Amino acid sequence: MSSTGSRHGRGGSRFPGPTRVKGFEGPLAASAEARLVRRMARFGIQPAAEGFEHLPHVLARLVHPAPREVFVGKVGSTRVLIRLRKGARTGLRITFTPQVNFRRAWRLLSQLGVDSSEGSWT
Repeated sequence: MSSTGSRHGRGGSRFPGPTRVKGFEGPLAASAEARLVRRMARFGIQPAAEGFEHLPHVLARLVHPAPREVFVGKVGSTRVLIRLRKGARTGLRITFTPQVNFRRAWRLLSQLGVDSSEGSWT
């Protein structure tokens, strides 16, 4: 007689583990920039000294400075790199190293006051 139960066994889920994300990119209102910088300071995310210390030394020499601000820090065991883009299209890009699950990344963005519904996850 064949089994009528789930083919995944007892208590098994059909879905894989939590979705992991590398980062987020989206728009940022110019009026929200100062508030974001204050909230990043609360988490220990500080401006990068040269703006390119997150790159290996060999690559840092090849990169030309762009009109943006770079912030780095650690939240728990995750290294966070935030780039604020200025100009006509103000925005931000956040990179997590190593990748984190979506829920943890979403929680950090909401604590920073960033609207994650208007950007894209990578």
